[in-house]
Amino acid sequence: MKIFLDSCILFDAVEDRRLERLLHRCKNLGYELQTSISVIGETFALCLQEHRRHELHEIVEICEALDIRYGHGWHDFDIVYRRVLDKCADMRIHPNDFIHISHAHYMDADIFLTTDGPIHGSTRINEMIQVMYPDELRAELAKR
Repeated sequence: MKIFLDSCILFDAVEDRRLERLLHRCKNLGYELQTSISVIGETFALCLQEHRRHELHEIVEICEALDIRYGHGWHDFDIVYRRVLDKCADMRIHPNDFIHISHAHYMDADIFLTTDGPIHGSTRINEMIQVMYPDELRAELAKR
């Protein structure tokens, strides 16, 4: 199982140790945790713009401990991105999120883990990739 981490998950893992433990549990169960260069770029930019540099160091440590796979390949990415835009262009989500969702789709993720309500609530996005909140993932793991 491949779980793609949205930028809000990286920030929340710094503040919420339960979330960090959940991610470690996923890793220990053999799930592949992944994110993209776009998520990392957004995280870095937010840390600098919002004077949250201390969080950047913690996020790096968490990512290293989780052995996160980073997607950065661009071969045919534009095709995937256009498909996501075609399907979801009229939605009211942040433009960066289209790129993140496209990366998750491109990396063949099974789950897009986020705390972003508009993404989670989108039927169209959920048709492409299963979107989950951390509590939903936690409940899913409890069933196993």
